[in-house]
Amino acid sequence: MAYGGLRIGEALALRRSNLDRVGHTLTIRESAGEVHGRLVVGPTKTYAVRTITLPTSLSAELALRLAHRPGDPDTVIFANKHGNHRRYRIWMRDSWAKAIQETKVAATPHDLRSTCASLLIDAGASVEDVQQHLGHSSVITTMTIYAKIRPGRSADLASKLDHLIAES
Repeated sequence: MAYGGLRIGEALALRRSNLDRVGHTLTIRESAGEVHGRLVVGPTKTYAVRTITLPTSLSAELALRLAHRPGDPDTVIFANKHGNHRRYRIWMRDSWAKAIQETKVAATPHDLRSTCASLLIDAGASVEDVQQHLGHSSVITTMTIYAKIRPGRSADLASKLDHLIAES
C-alpha cells in the first residue's frame, strides 16, 4: 500500500488477473469490505477502474506470492487460509497488529496511502499523476489529505534551483 497507494479494501480484493508481471502493472477493479457483517466484493470507492505501474521489485514480490498458488486468474493475492478474500478486521488483527507490534511503528493502513502520495510527489509526479494513481476523484483530496512534504525537501529543491541557475 505504501508503494501502490491502494486502499485496504482494494488490496484485499486483488486477484492474479489484476497483475501484469511483464508490464509491472496492477489494475484495480474491485474492493473488499463488510456490510452488515457480510463480506462484499464490489466496485472501488469511486466506481472507477485504474491501472498503475508498480516498482519492479514490488511486482516481483506479488508474483512470488502467487508462484505456489493455483494458476486460476481469480486466485486472490492476499487470501485467507481457504483461498478466499480476507475480512478487513481479521487482517487487522492477524497481520497488521502483529506487524505494528514487531516494528513498534504506530501507523494505520491509511497512513500507507499518504506515504505513497508523498513518495510520488517526492519522485517528481504531478498532482494529477498522484490523483490518478490513488484513484481520487479530486486533486483537492490528494493535496489536502494525502500529500505530505517530507522534512528536508526544501533543501533538496534549493539545490535543484542552484543547479538550474548555474545552467542558465
